[in-house]
Order: sequence, then structure tokens, then C-alpha cells
Amino acid sequence: MRFGDSFSIDFKVNEIVDNSFITPLILFTFLENSFKHGVSKTIHNPWVRIRLKSGVSEIFFEIENSLPDSPDNTGQDSNKGIGLENIRRRLALLYPQMHKLITRKSENSFYAGLALFKNY
Repeated sequence: MRFGDSFSIDFKVNEIVDNSFITPLILFTFLENSFKHGVSKTIHNPWVRIRLKSGVSEIFFEIENSLPDSPDNTGQDSNKGIGLENIRRRLALLYPQMHKLITRKSENSFYAGLALFKNY
């Protein structure tokens, strides 16, 4: 509401397989970070794109958000921050050898992709 019509959120979910369960709030850190470090600091046309897919063998979540226009947005800082470090530790404890997390930062956006593999 604070951004009015200038804010864009694109959220897509495929059909969820009935037995797709994950740890509660495990994806919340990604959403929180997208607003805290991206959208809330972007002056012109902030945006967030979220995808959630569930298959027979995995659940895939990806989120990408705009970053503010500033010279310090480039570089390899995408792996720094307590939120991402905490989520990496949680994933290692909750989903050992059953997850893959990819993060990348570009000049205009931050991307995080998480695959959780089902263990049968």
C-alpha cells in the first residue's frame, strides 16, 4: 500500500502435489529479505517475482526482487548478511543433502532459488 501503483508483485504457484510438506516459515526469510533489502529501498518501480513449483520429487521456490539504484549493488556481496547465513544453517540442519540454494546479485536485482528434494 505504501508504494501504490508503482509497486509490482508477480506471484505464481503451480498445482501443489498433496504430499508436499515443508518446515513452517522456511521461505519467509527470503520474502522478508526481498522487502527489507530491495523493495523498501527502491525508489522507482520496485518489484518482486515469486515462483513456487511442486513436483513428485522436489519443491522449487524462487524469488527475485529489484535493488535500489546505487553504486554499491555490484560485486559478490550476495552471500553476506545474517539472514542468508541463518537460512543456510537451517537448511543444512533440516534438509541435509536434500536441498540446493542458489543466490546471485546483479546490478538491478537479487535472486534466490531453493530446491528441496523429497526423501522417499
